[in-house]
Amino acid sequence: MINSLTNLKKEMIILDRILVKDKKDSHTSIESKEIFAEIRKYYKNTFKTREFNFDLLSEDWKKEYQPNIGVKEEWFKELMEPVTEEELNTTLKDLSNGKASGVSNIKYEMLKKMGWNKKSIKEVFFFCLDKGTSLPLWKTSTIFLNVI
Repeated sequence: MINSLTNLKKEMIILDRILVKDKKDSHTSIESKEIFAEIRKYYKNTFKTREFNFDLLSEDWKKEYQPNIGVKEEWFKELMEPVTEEELNTTLKDLSNGKASGVSNIKYEMLKKMGWNKKSIKEVFFFCLDKGTSLPLWKTSTIFLNVI
């Protein structure tokens, strides 16, 4: 419904061929099974769980990860205060137009034009601050693989 009301089109990328690189040579494949296998291999490698061994870091990088003793607690006192109308208006005004909506399908332009209902979004923001979390949907992105 939101897509039809906002005239959103879903853009698609069609992968009907792929460059397969193996140790001996490279070739272009149009076989759907091979395309799917290469894509699966790419995403498995790209998004794998990484193991960190901070002991192997150089001294310069170890310094970067040390707690900063110059940070004062008082700087963070107001972080948990409710979002004010002024803060919300300033933030909404500064949002860029023409950006992708993400999985929620809510574009910045929609938030900017919500008018009287800004109280609701302020309540959602404060709830997230108060509970120290956000909606799971805000933490996800979706990649659709459509092999033809």
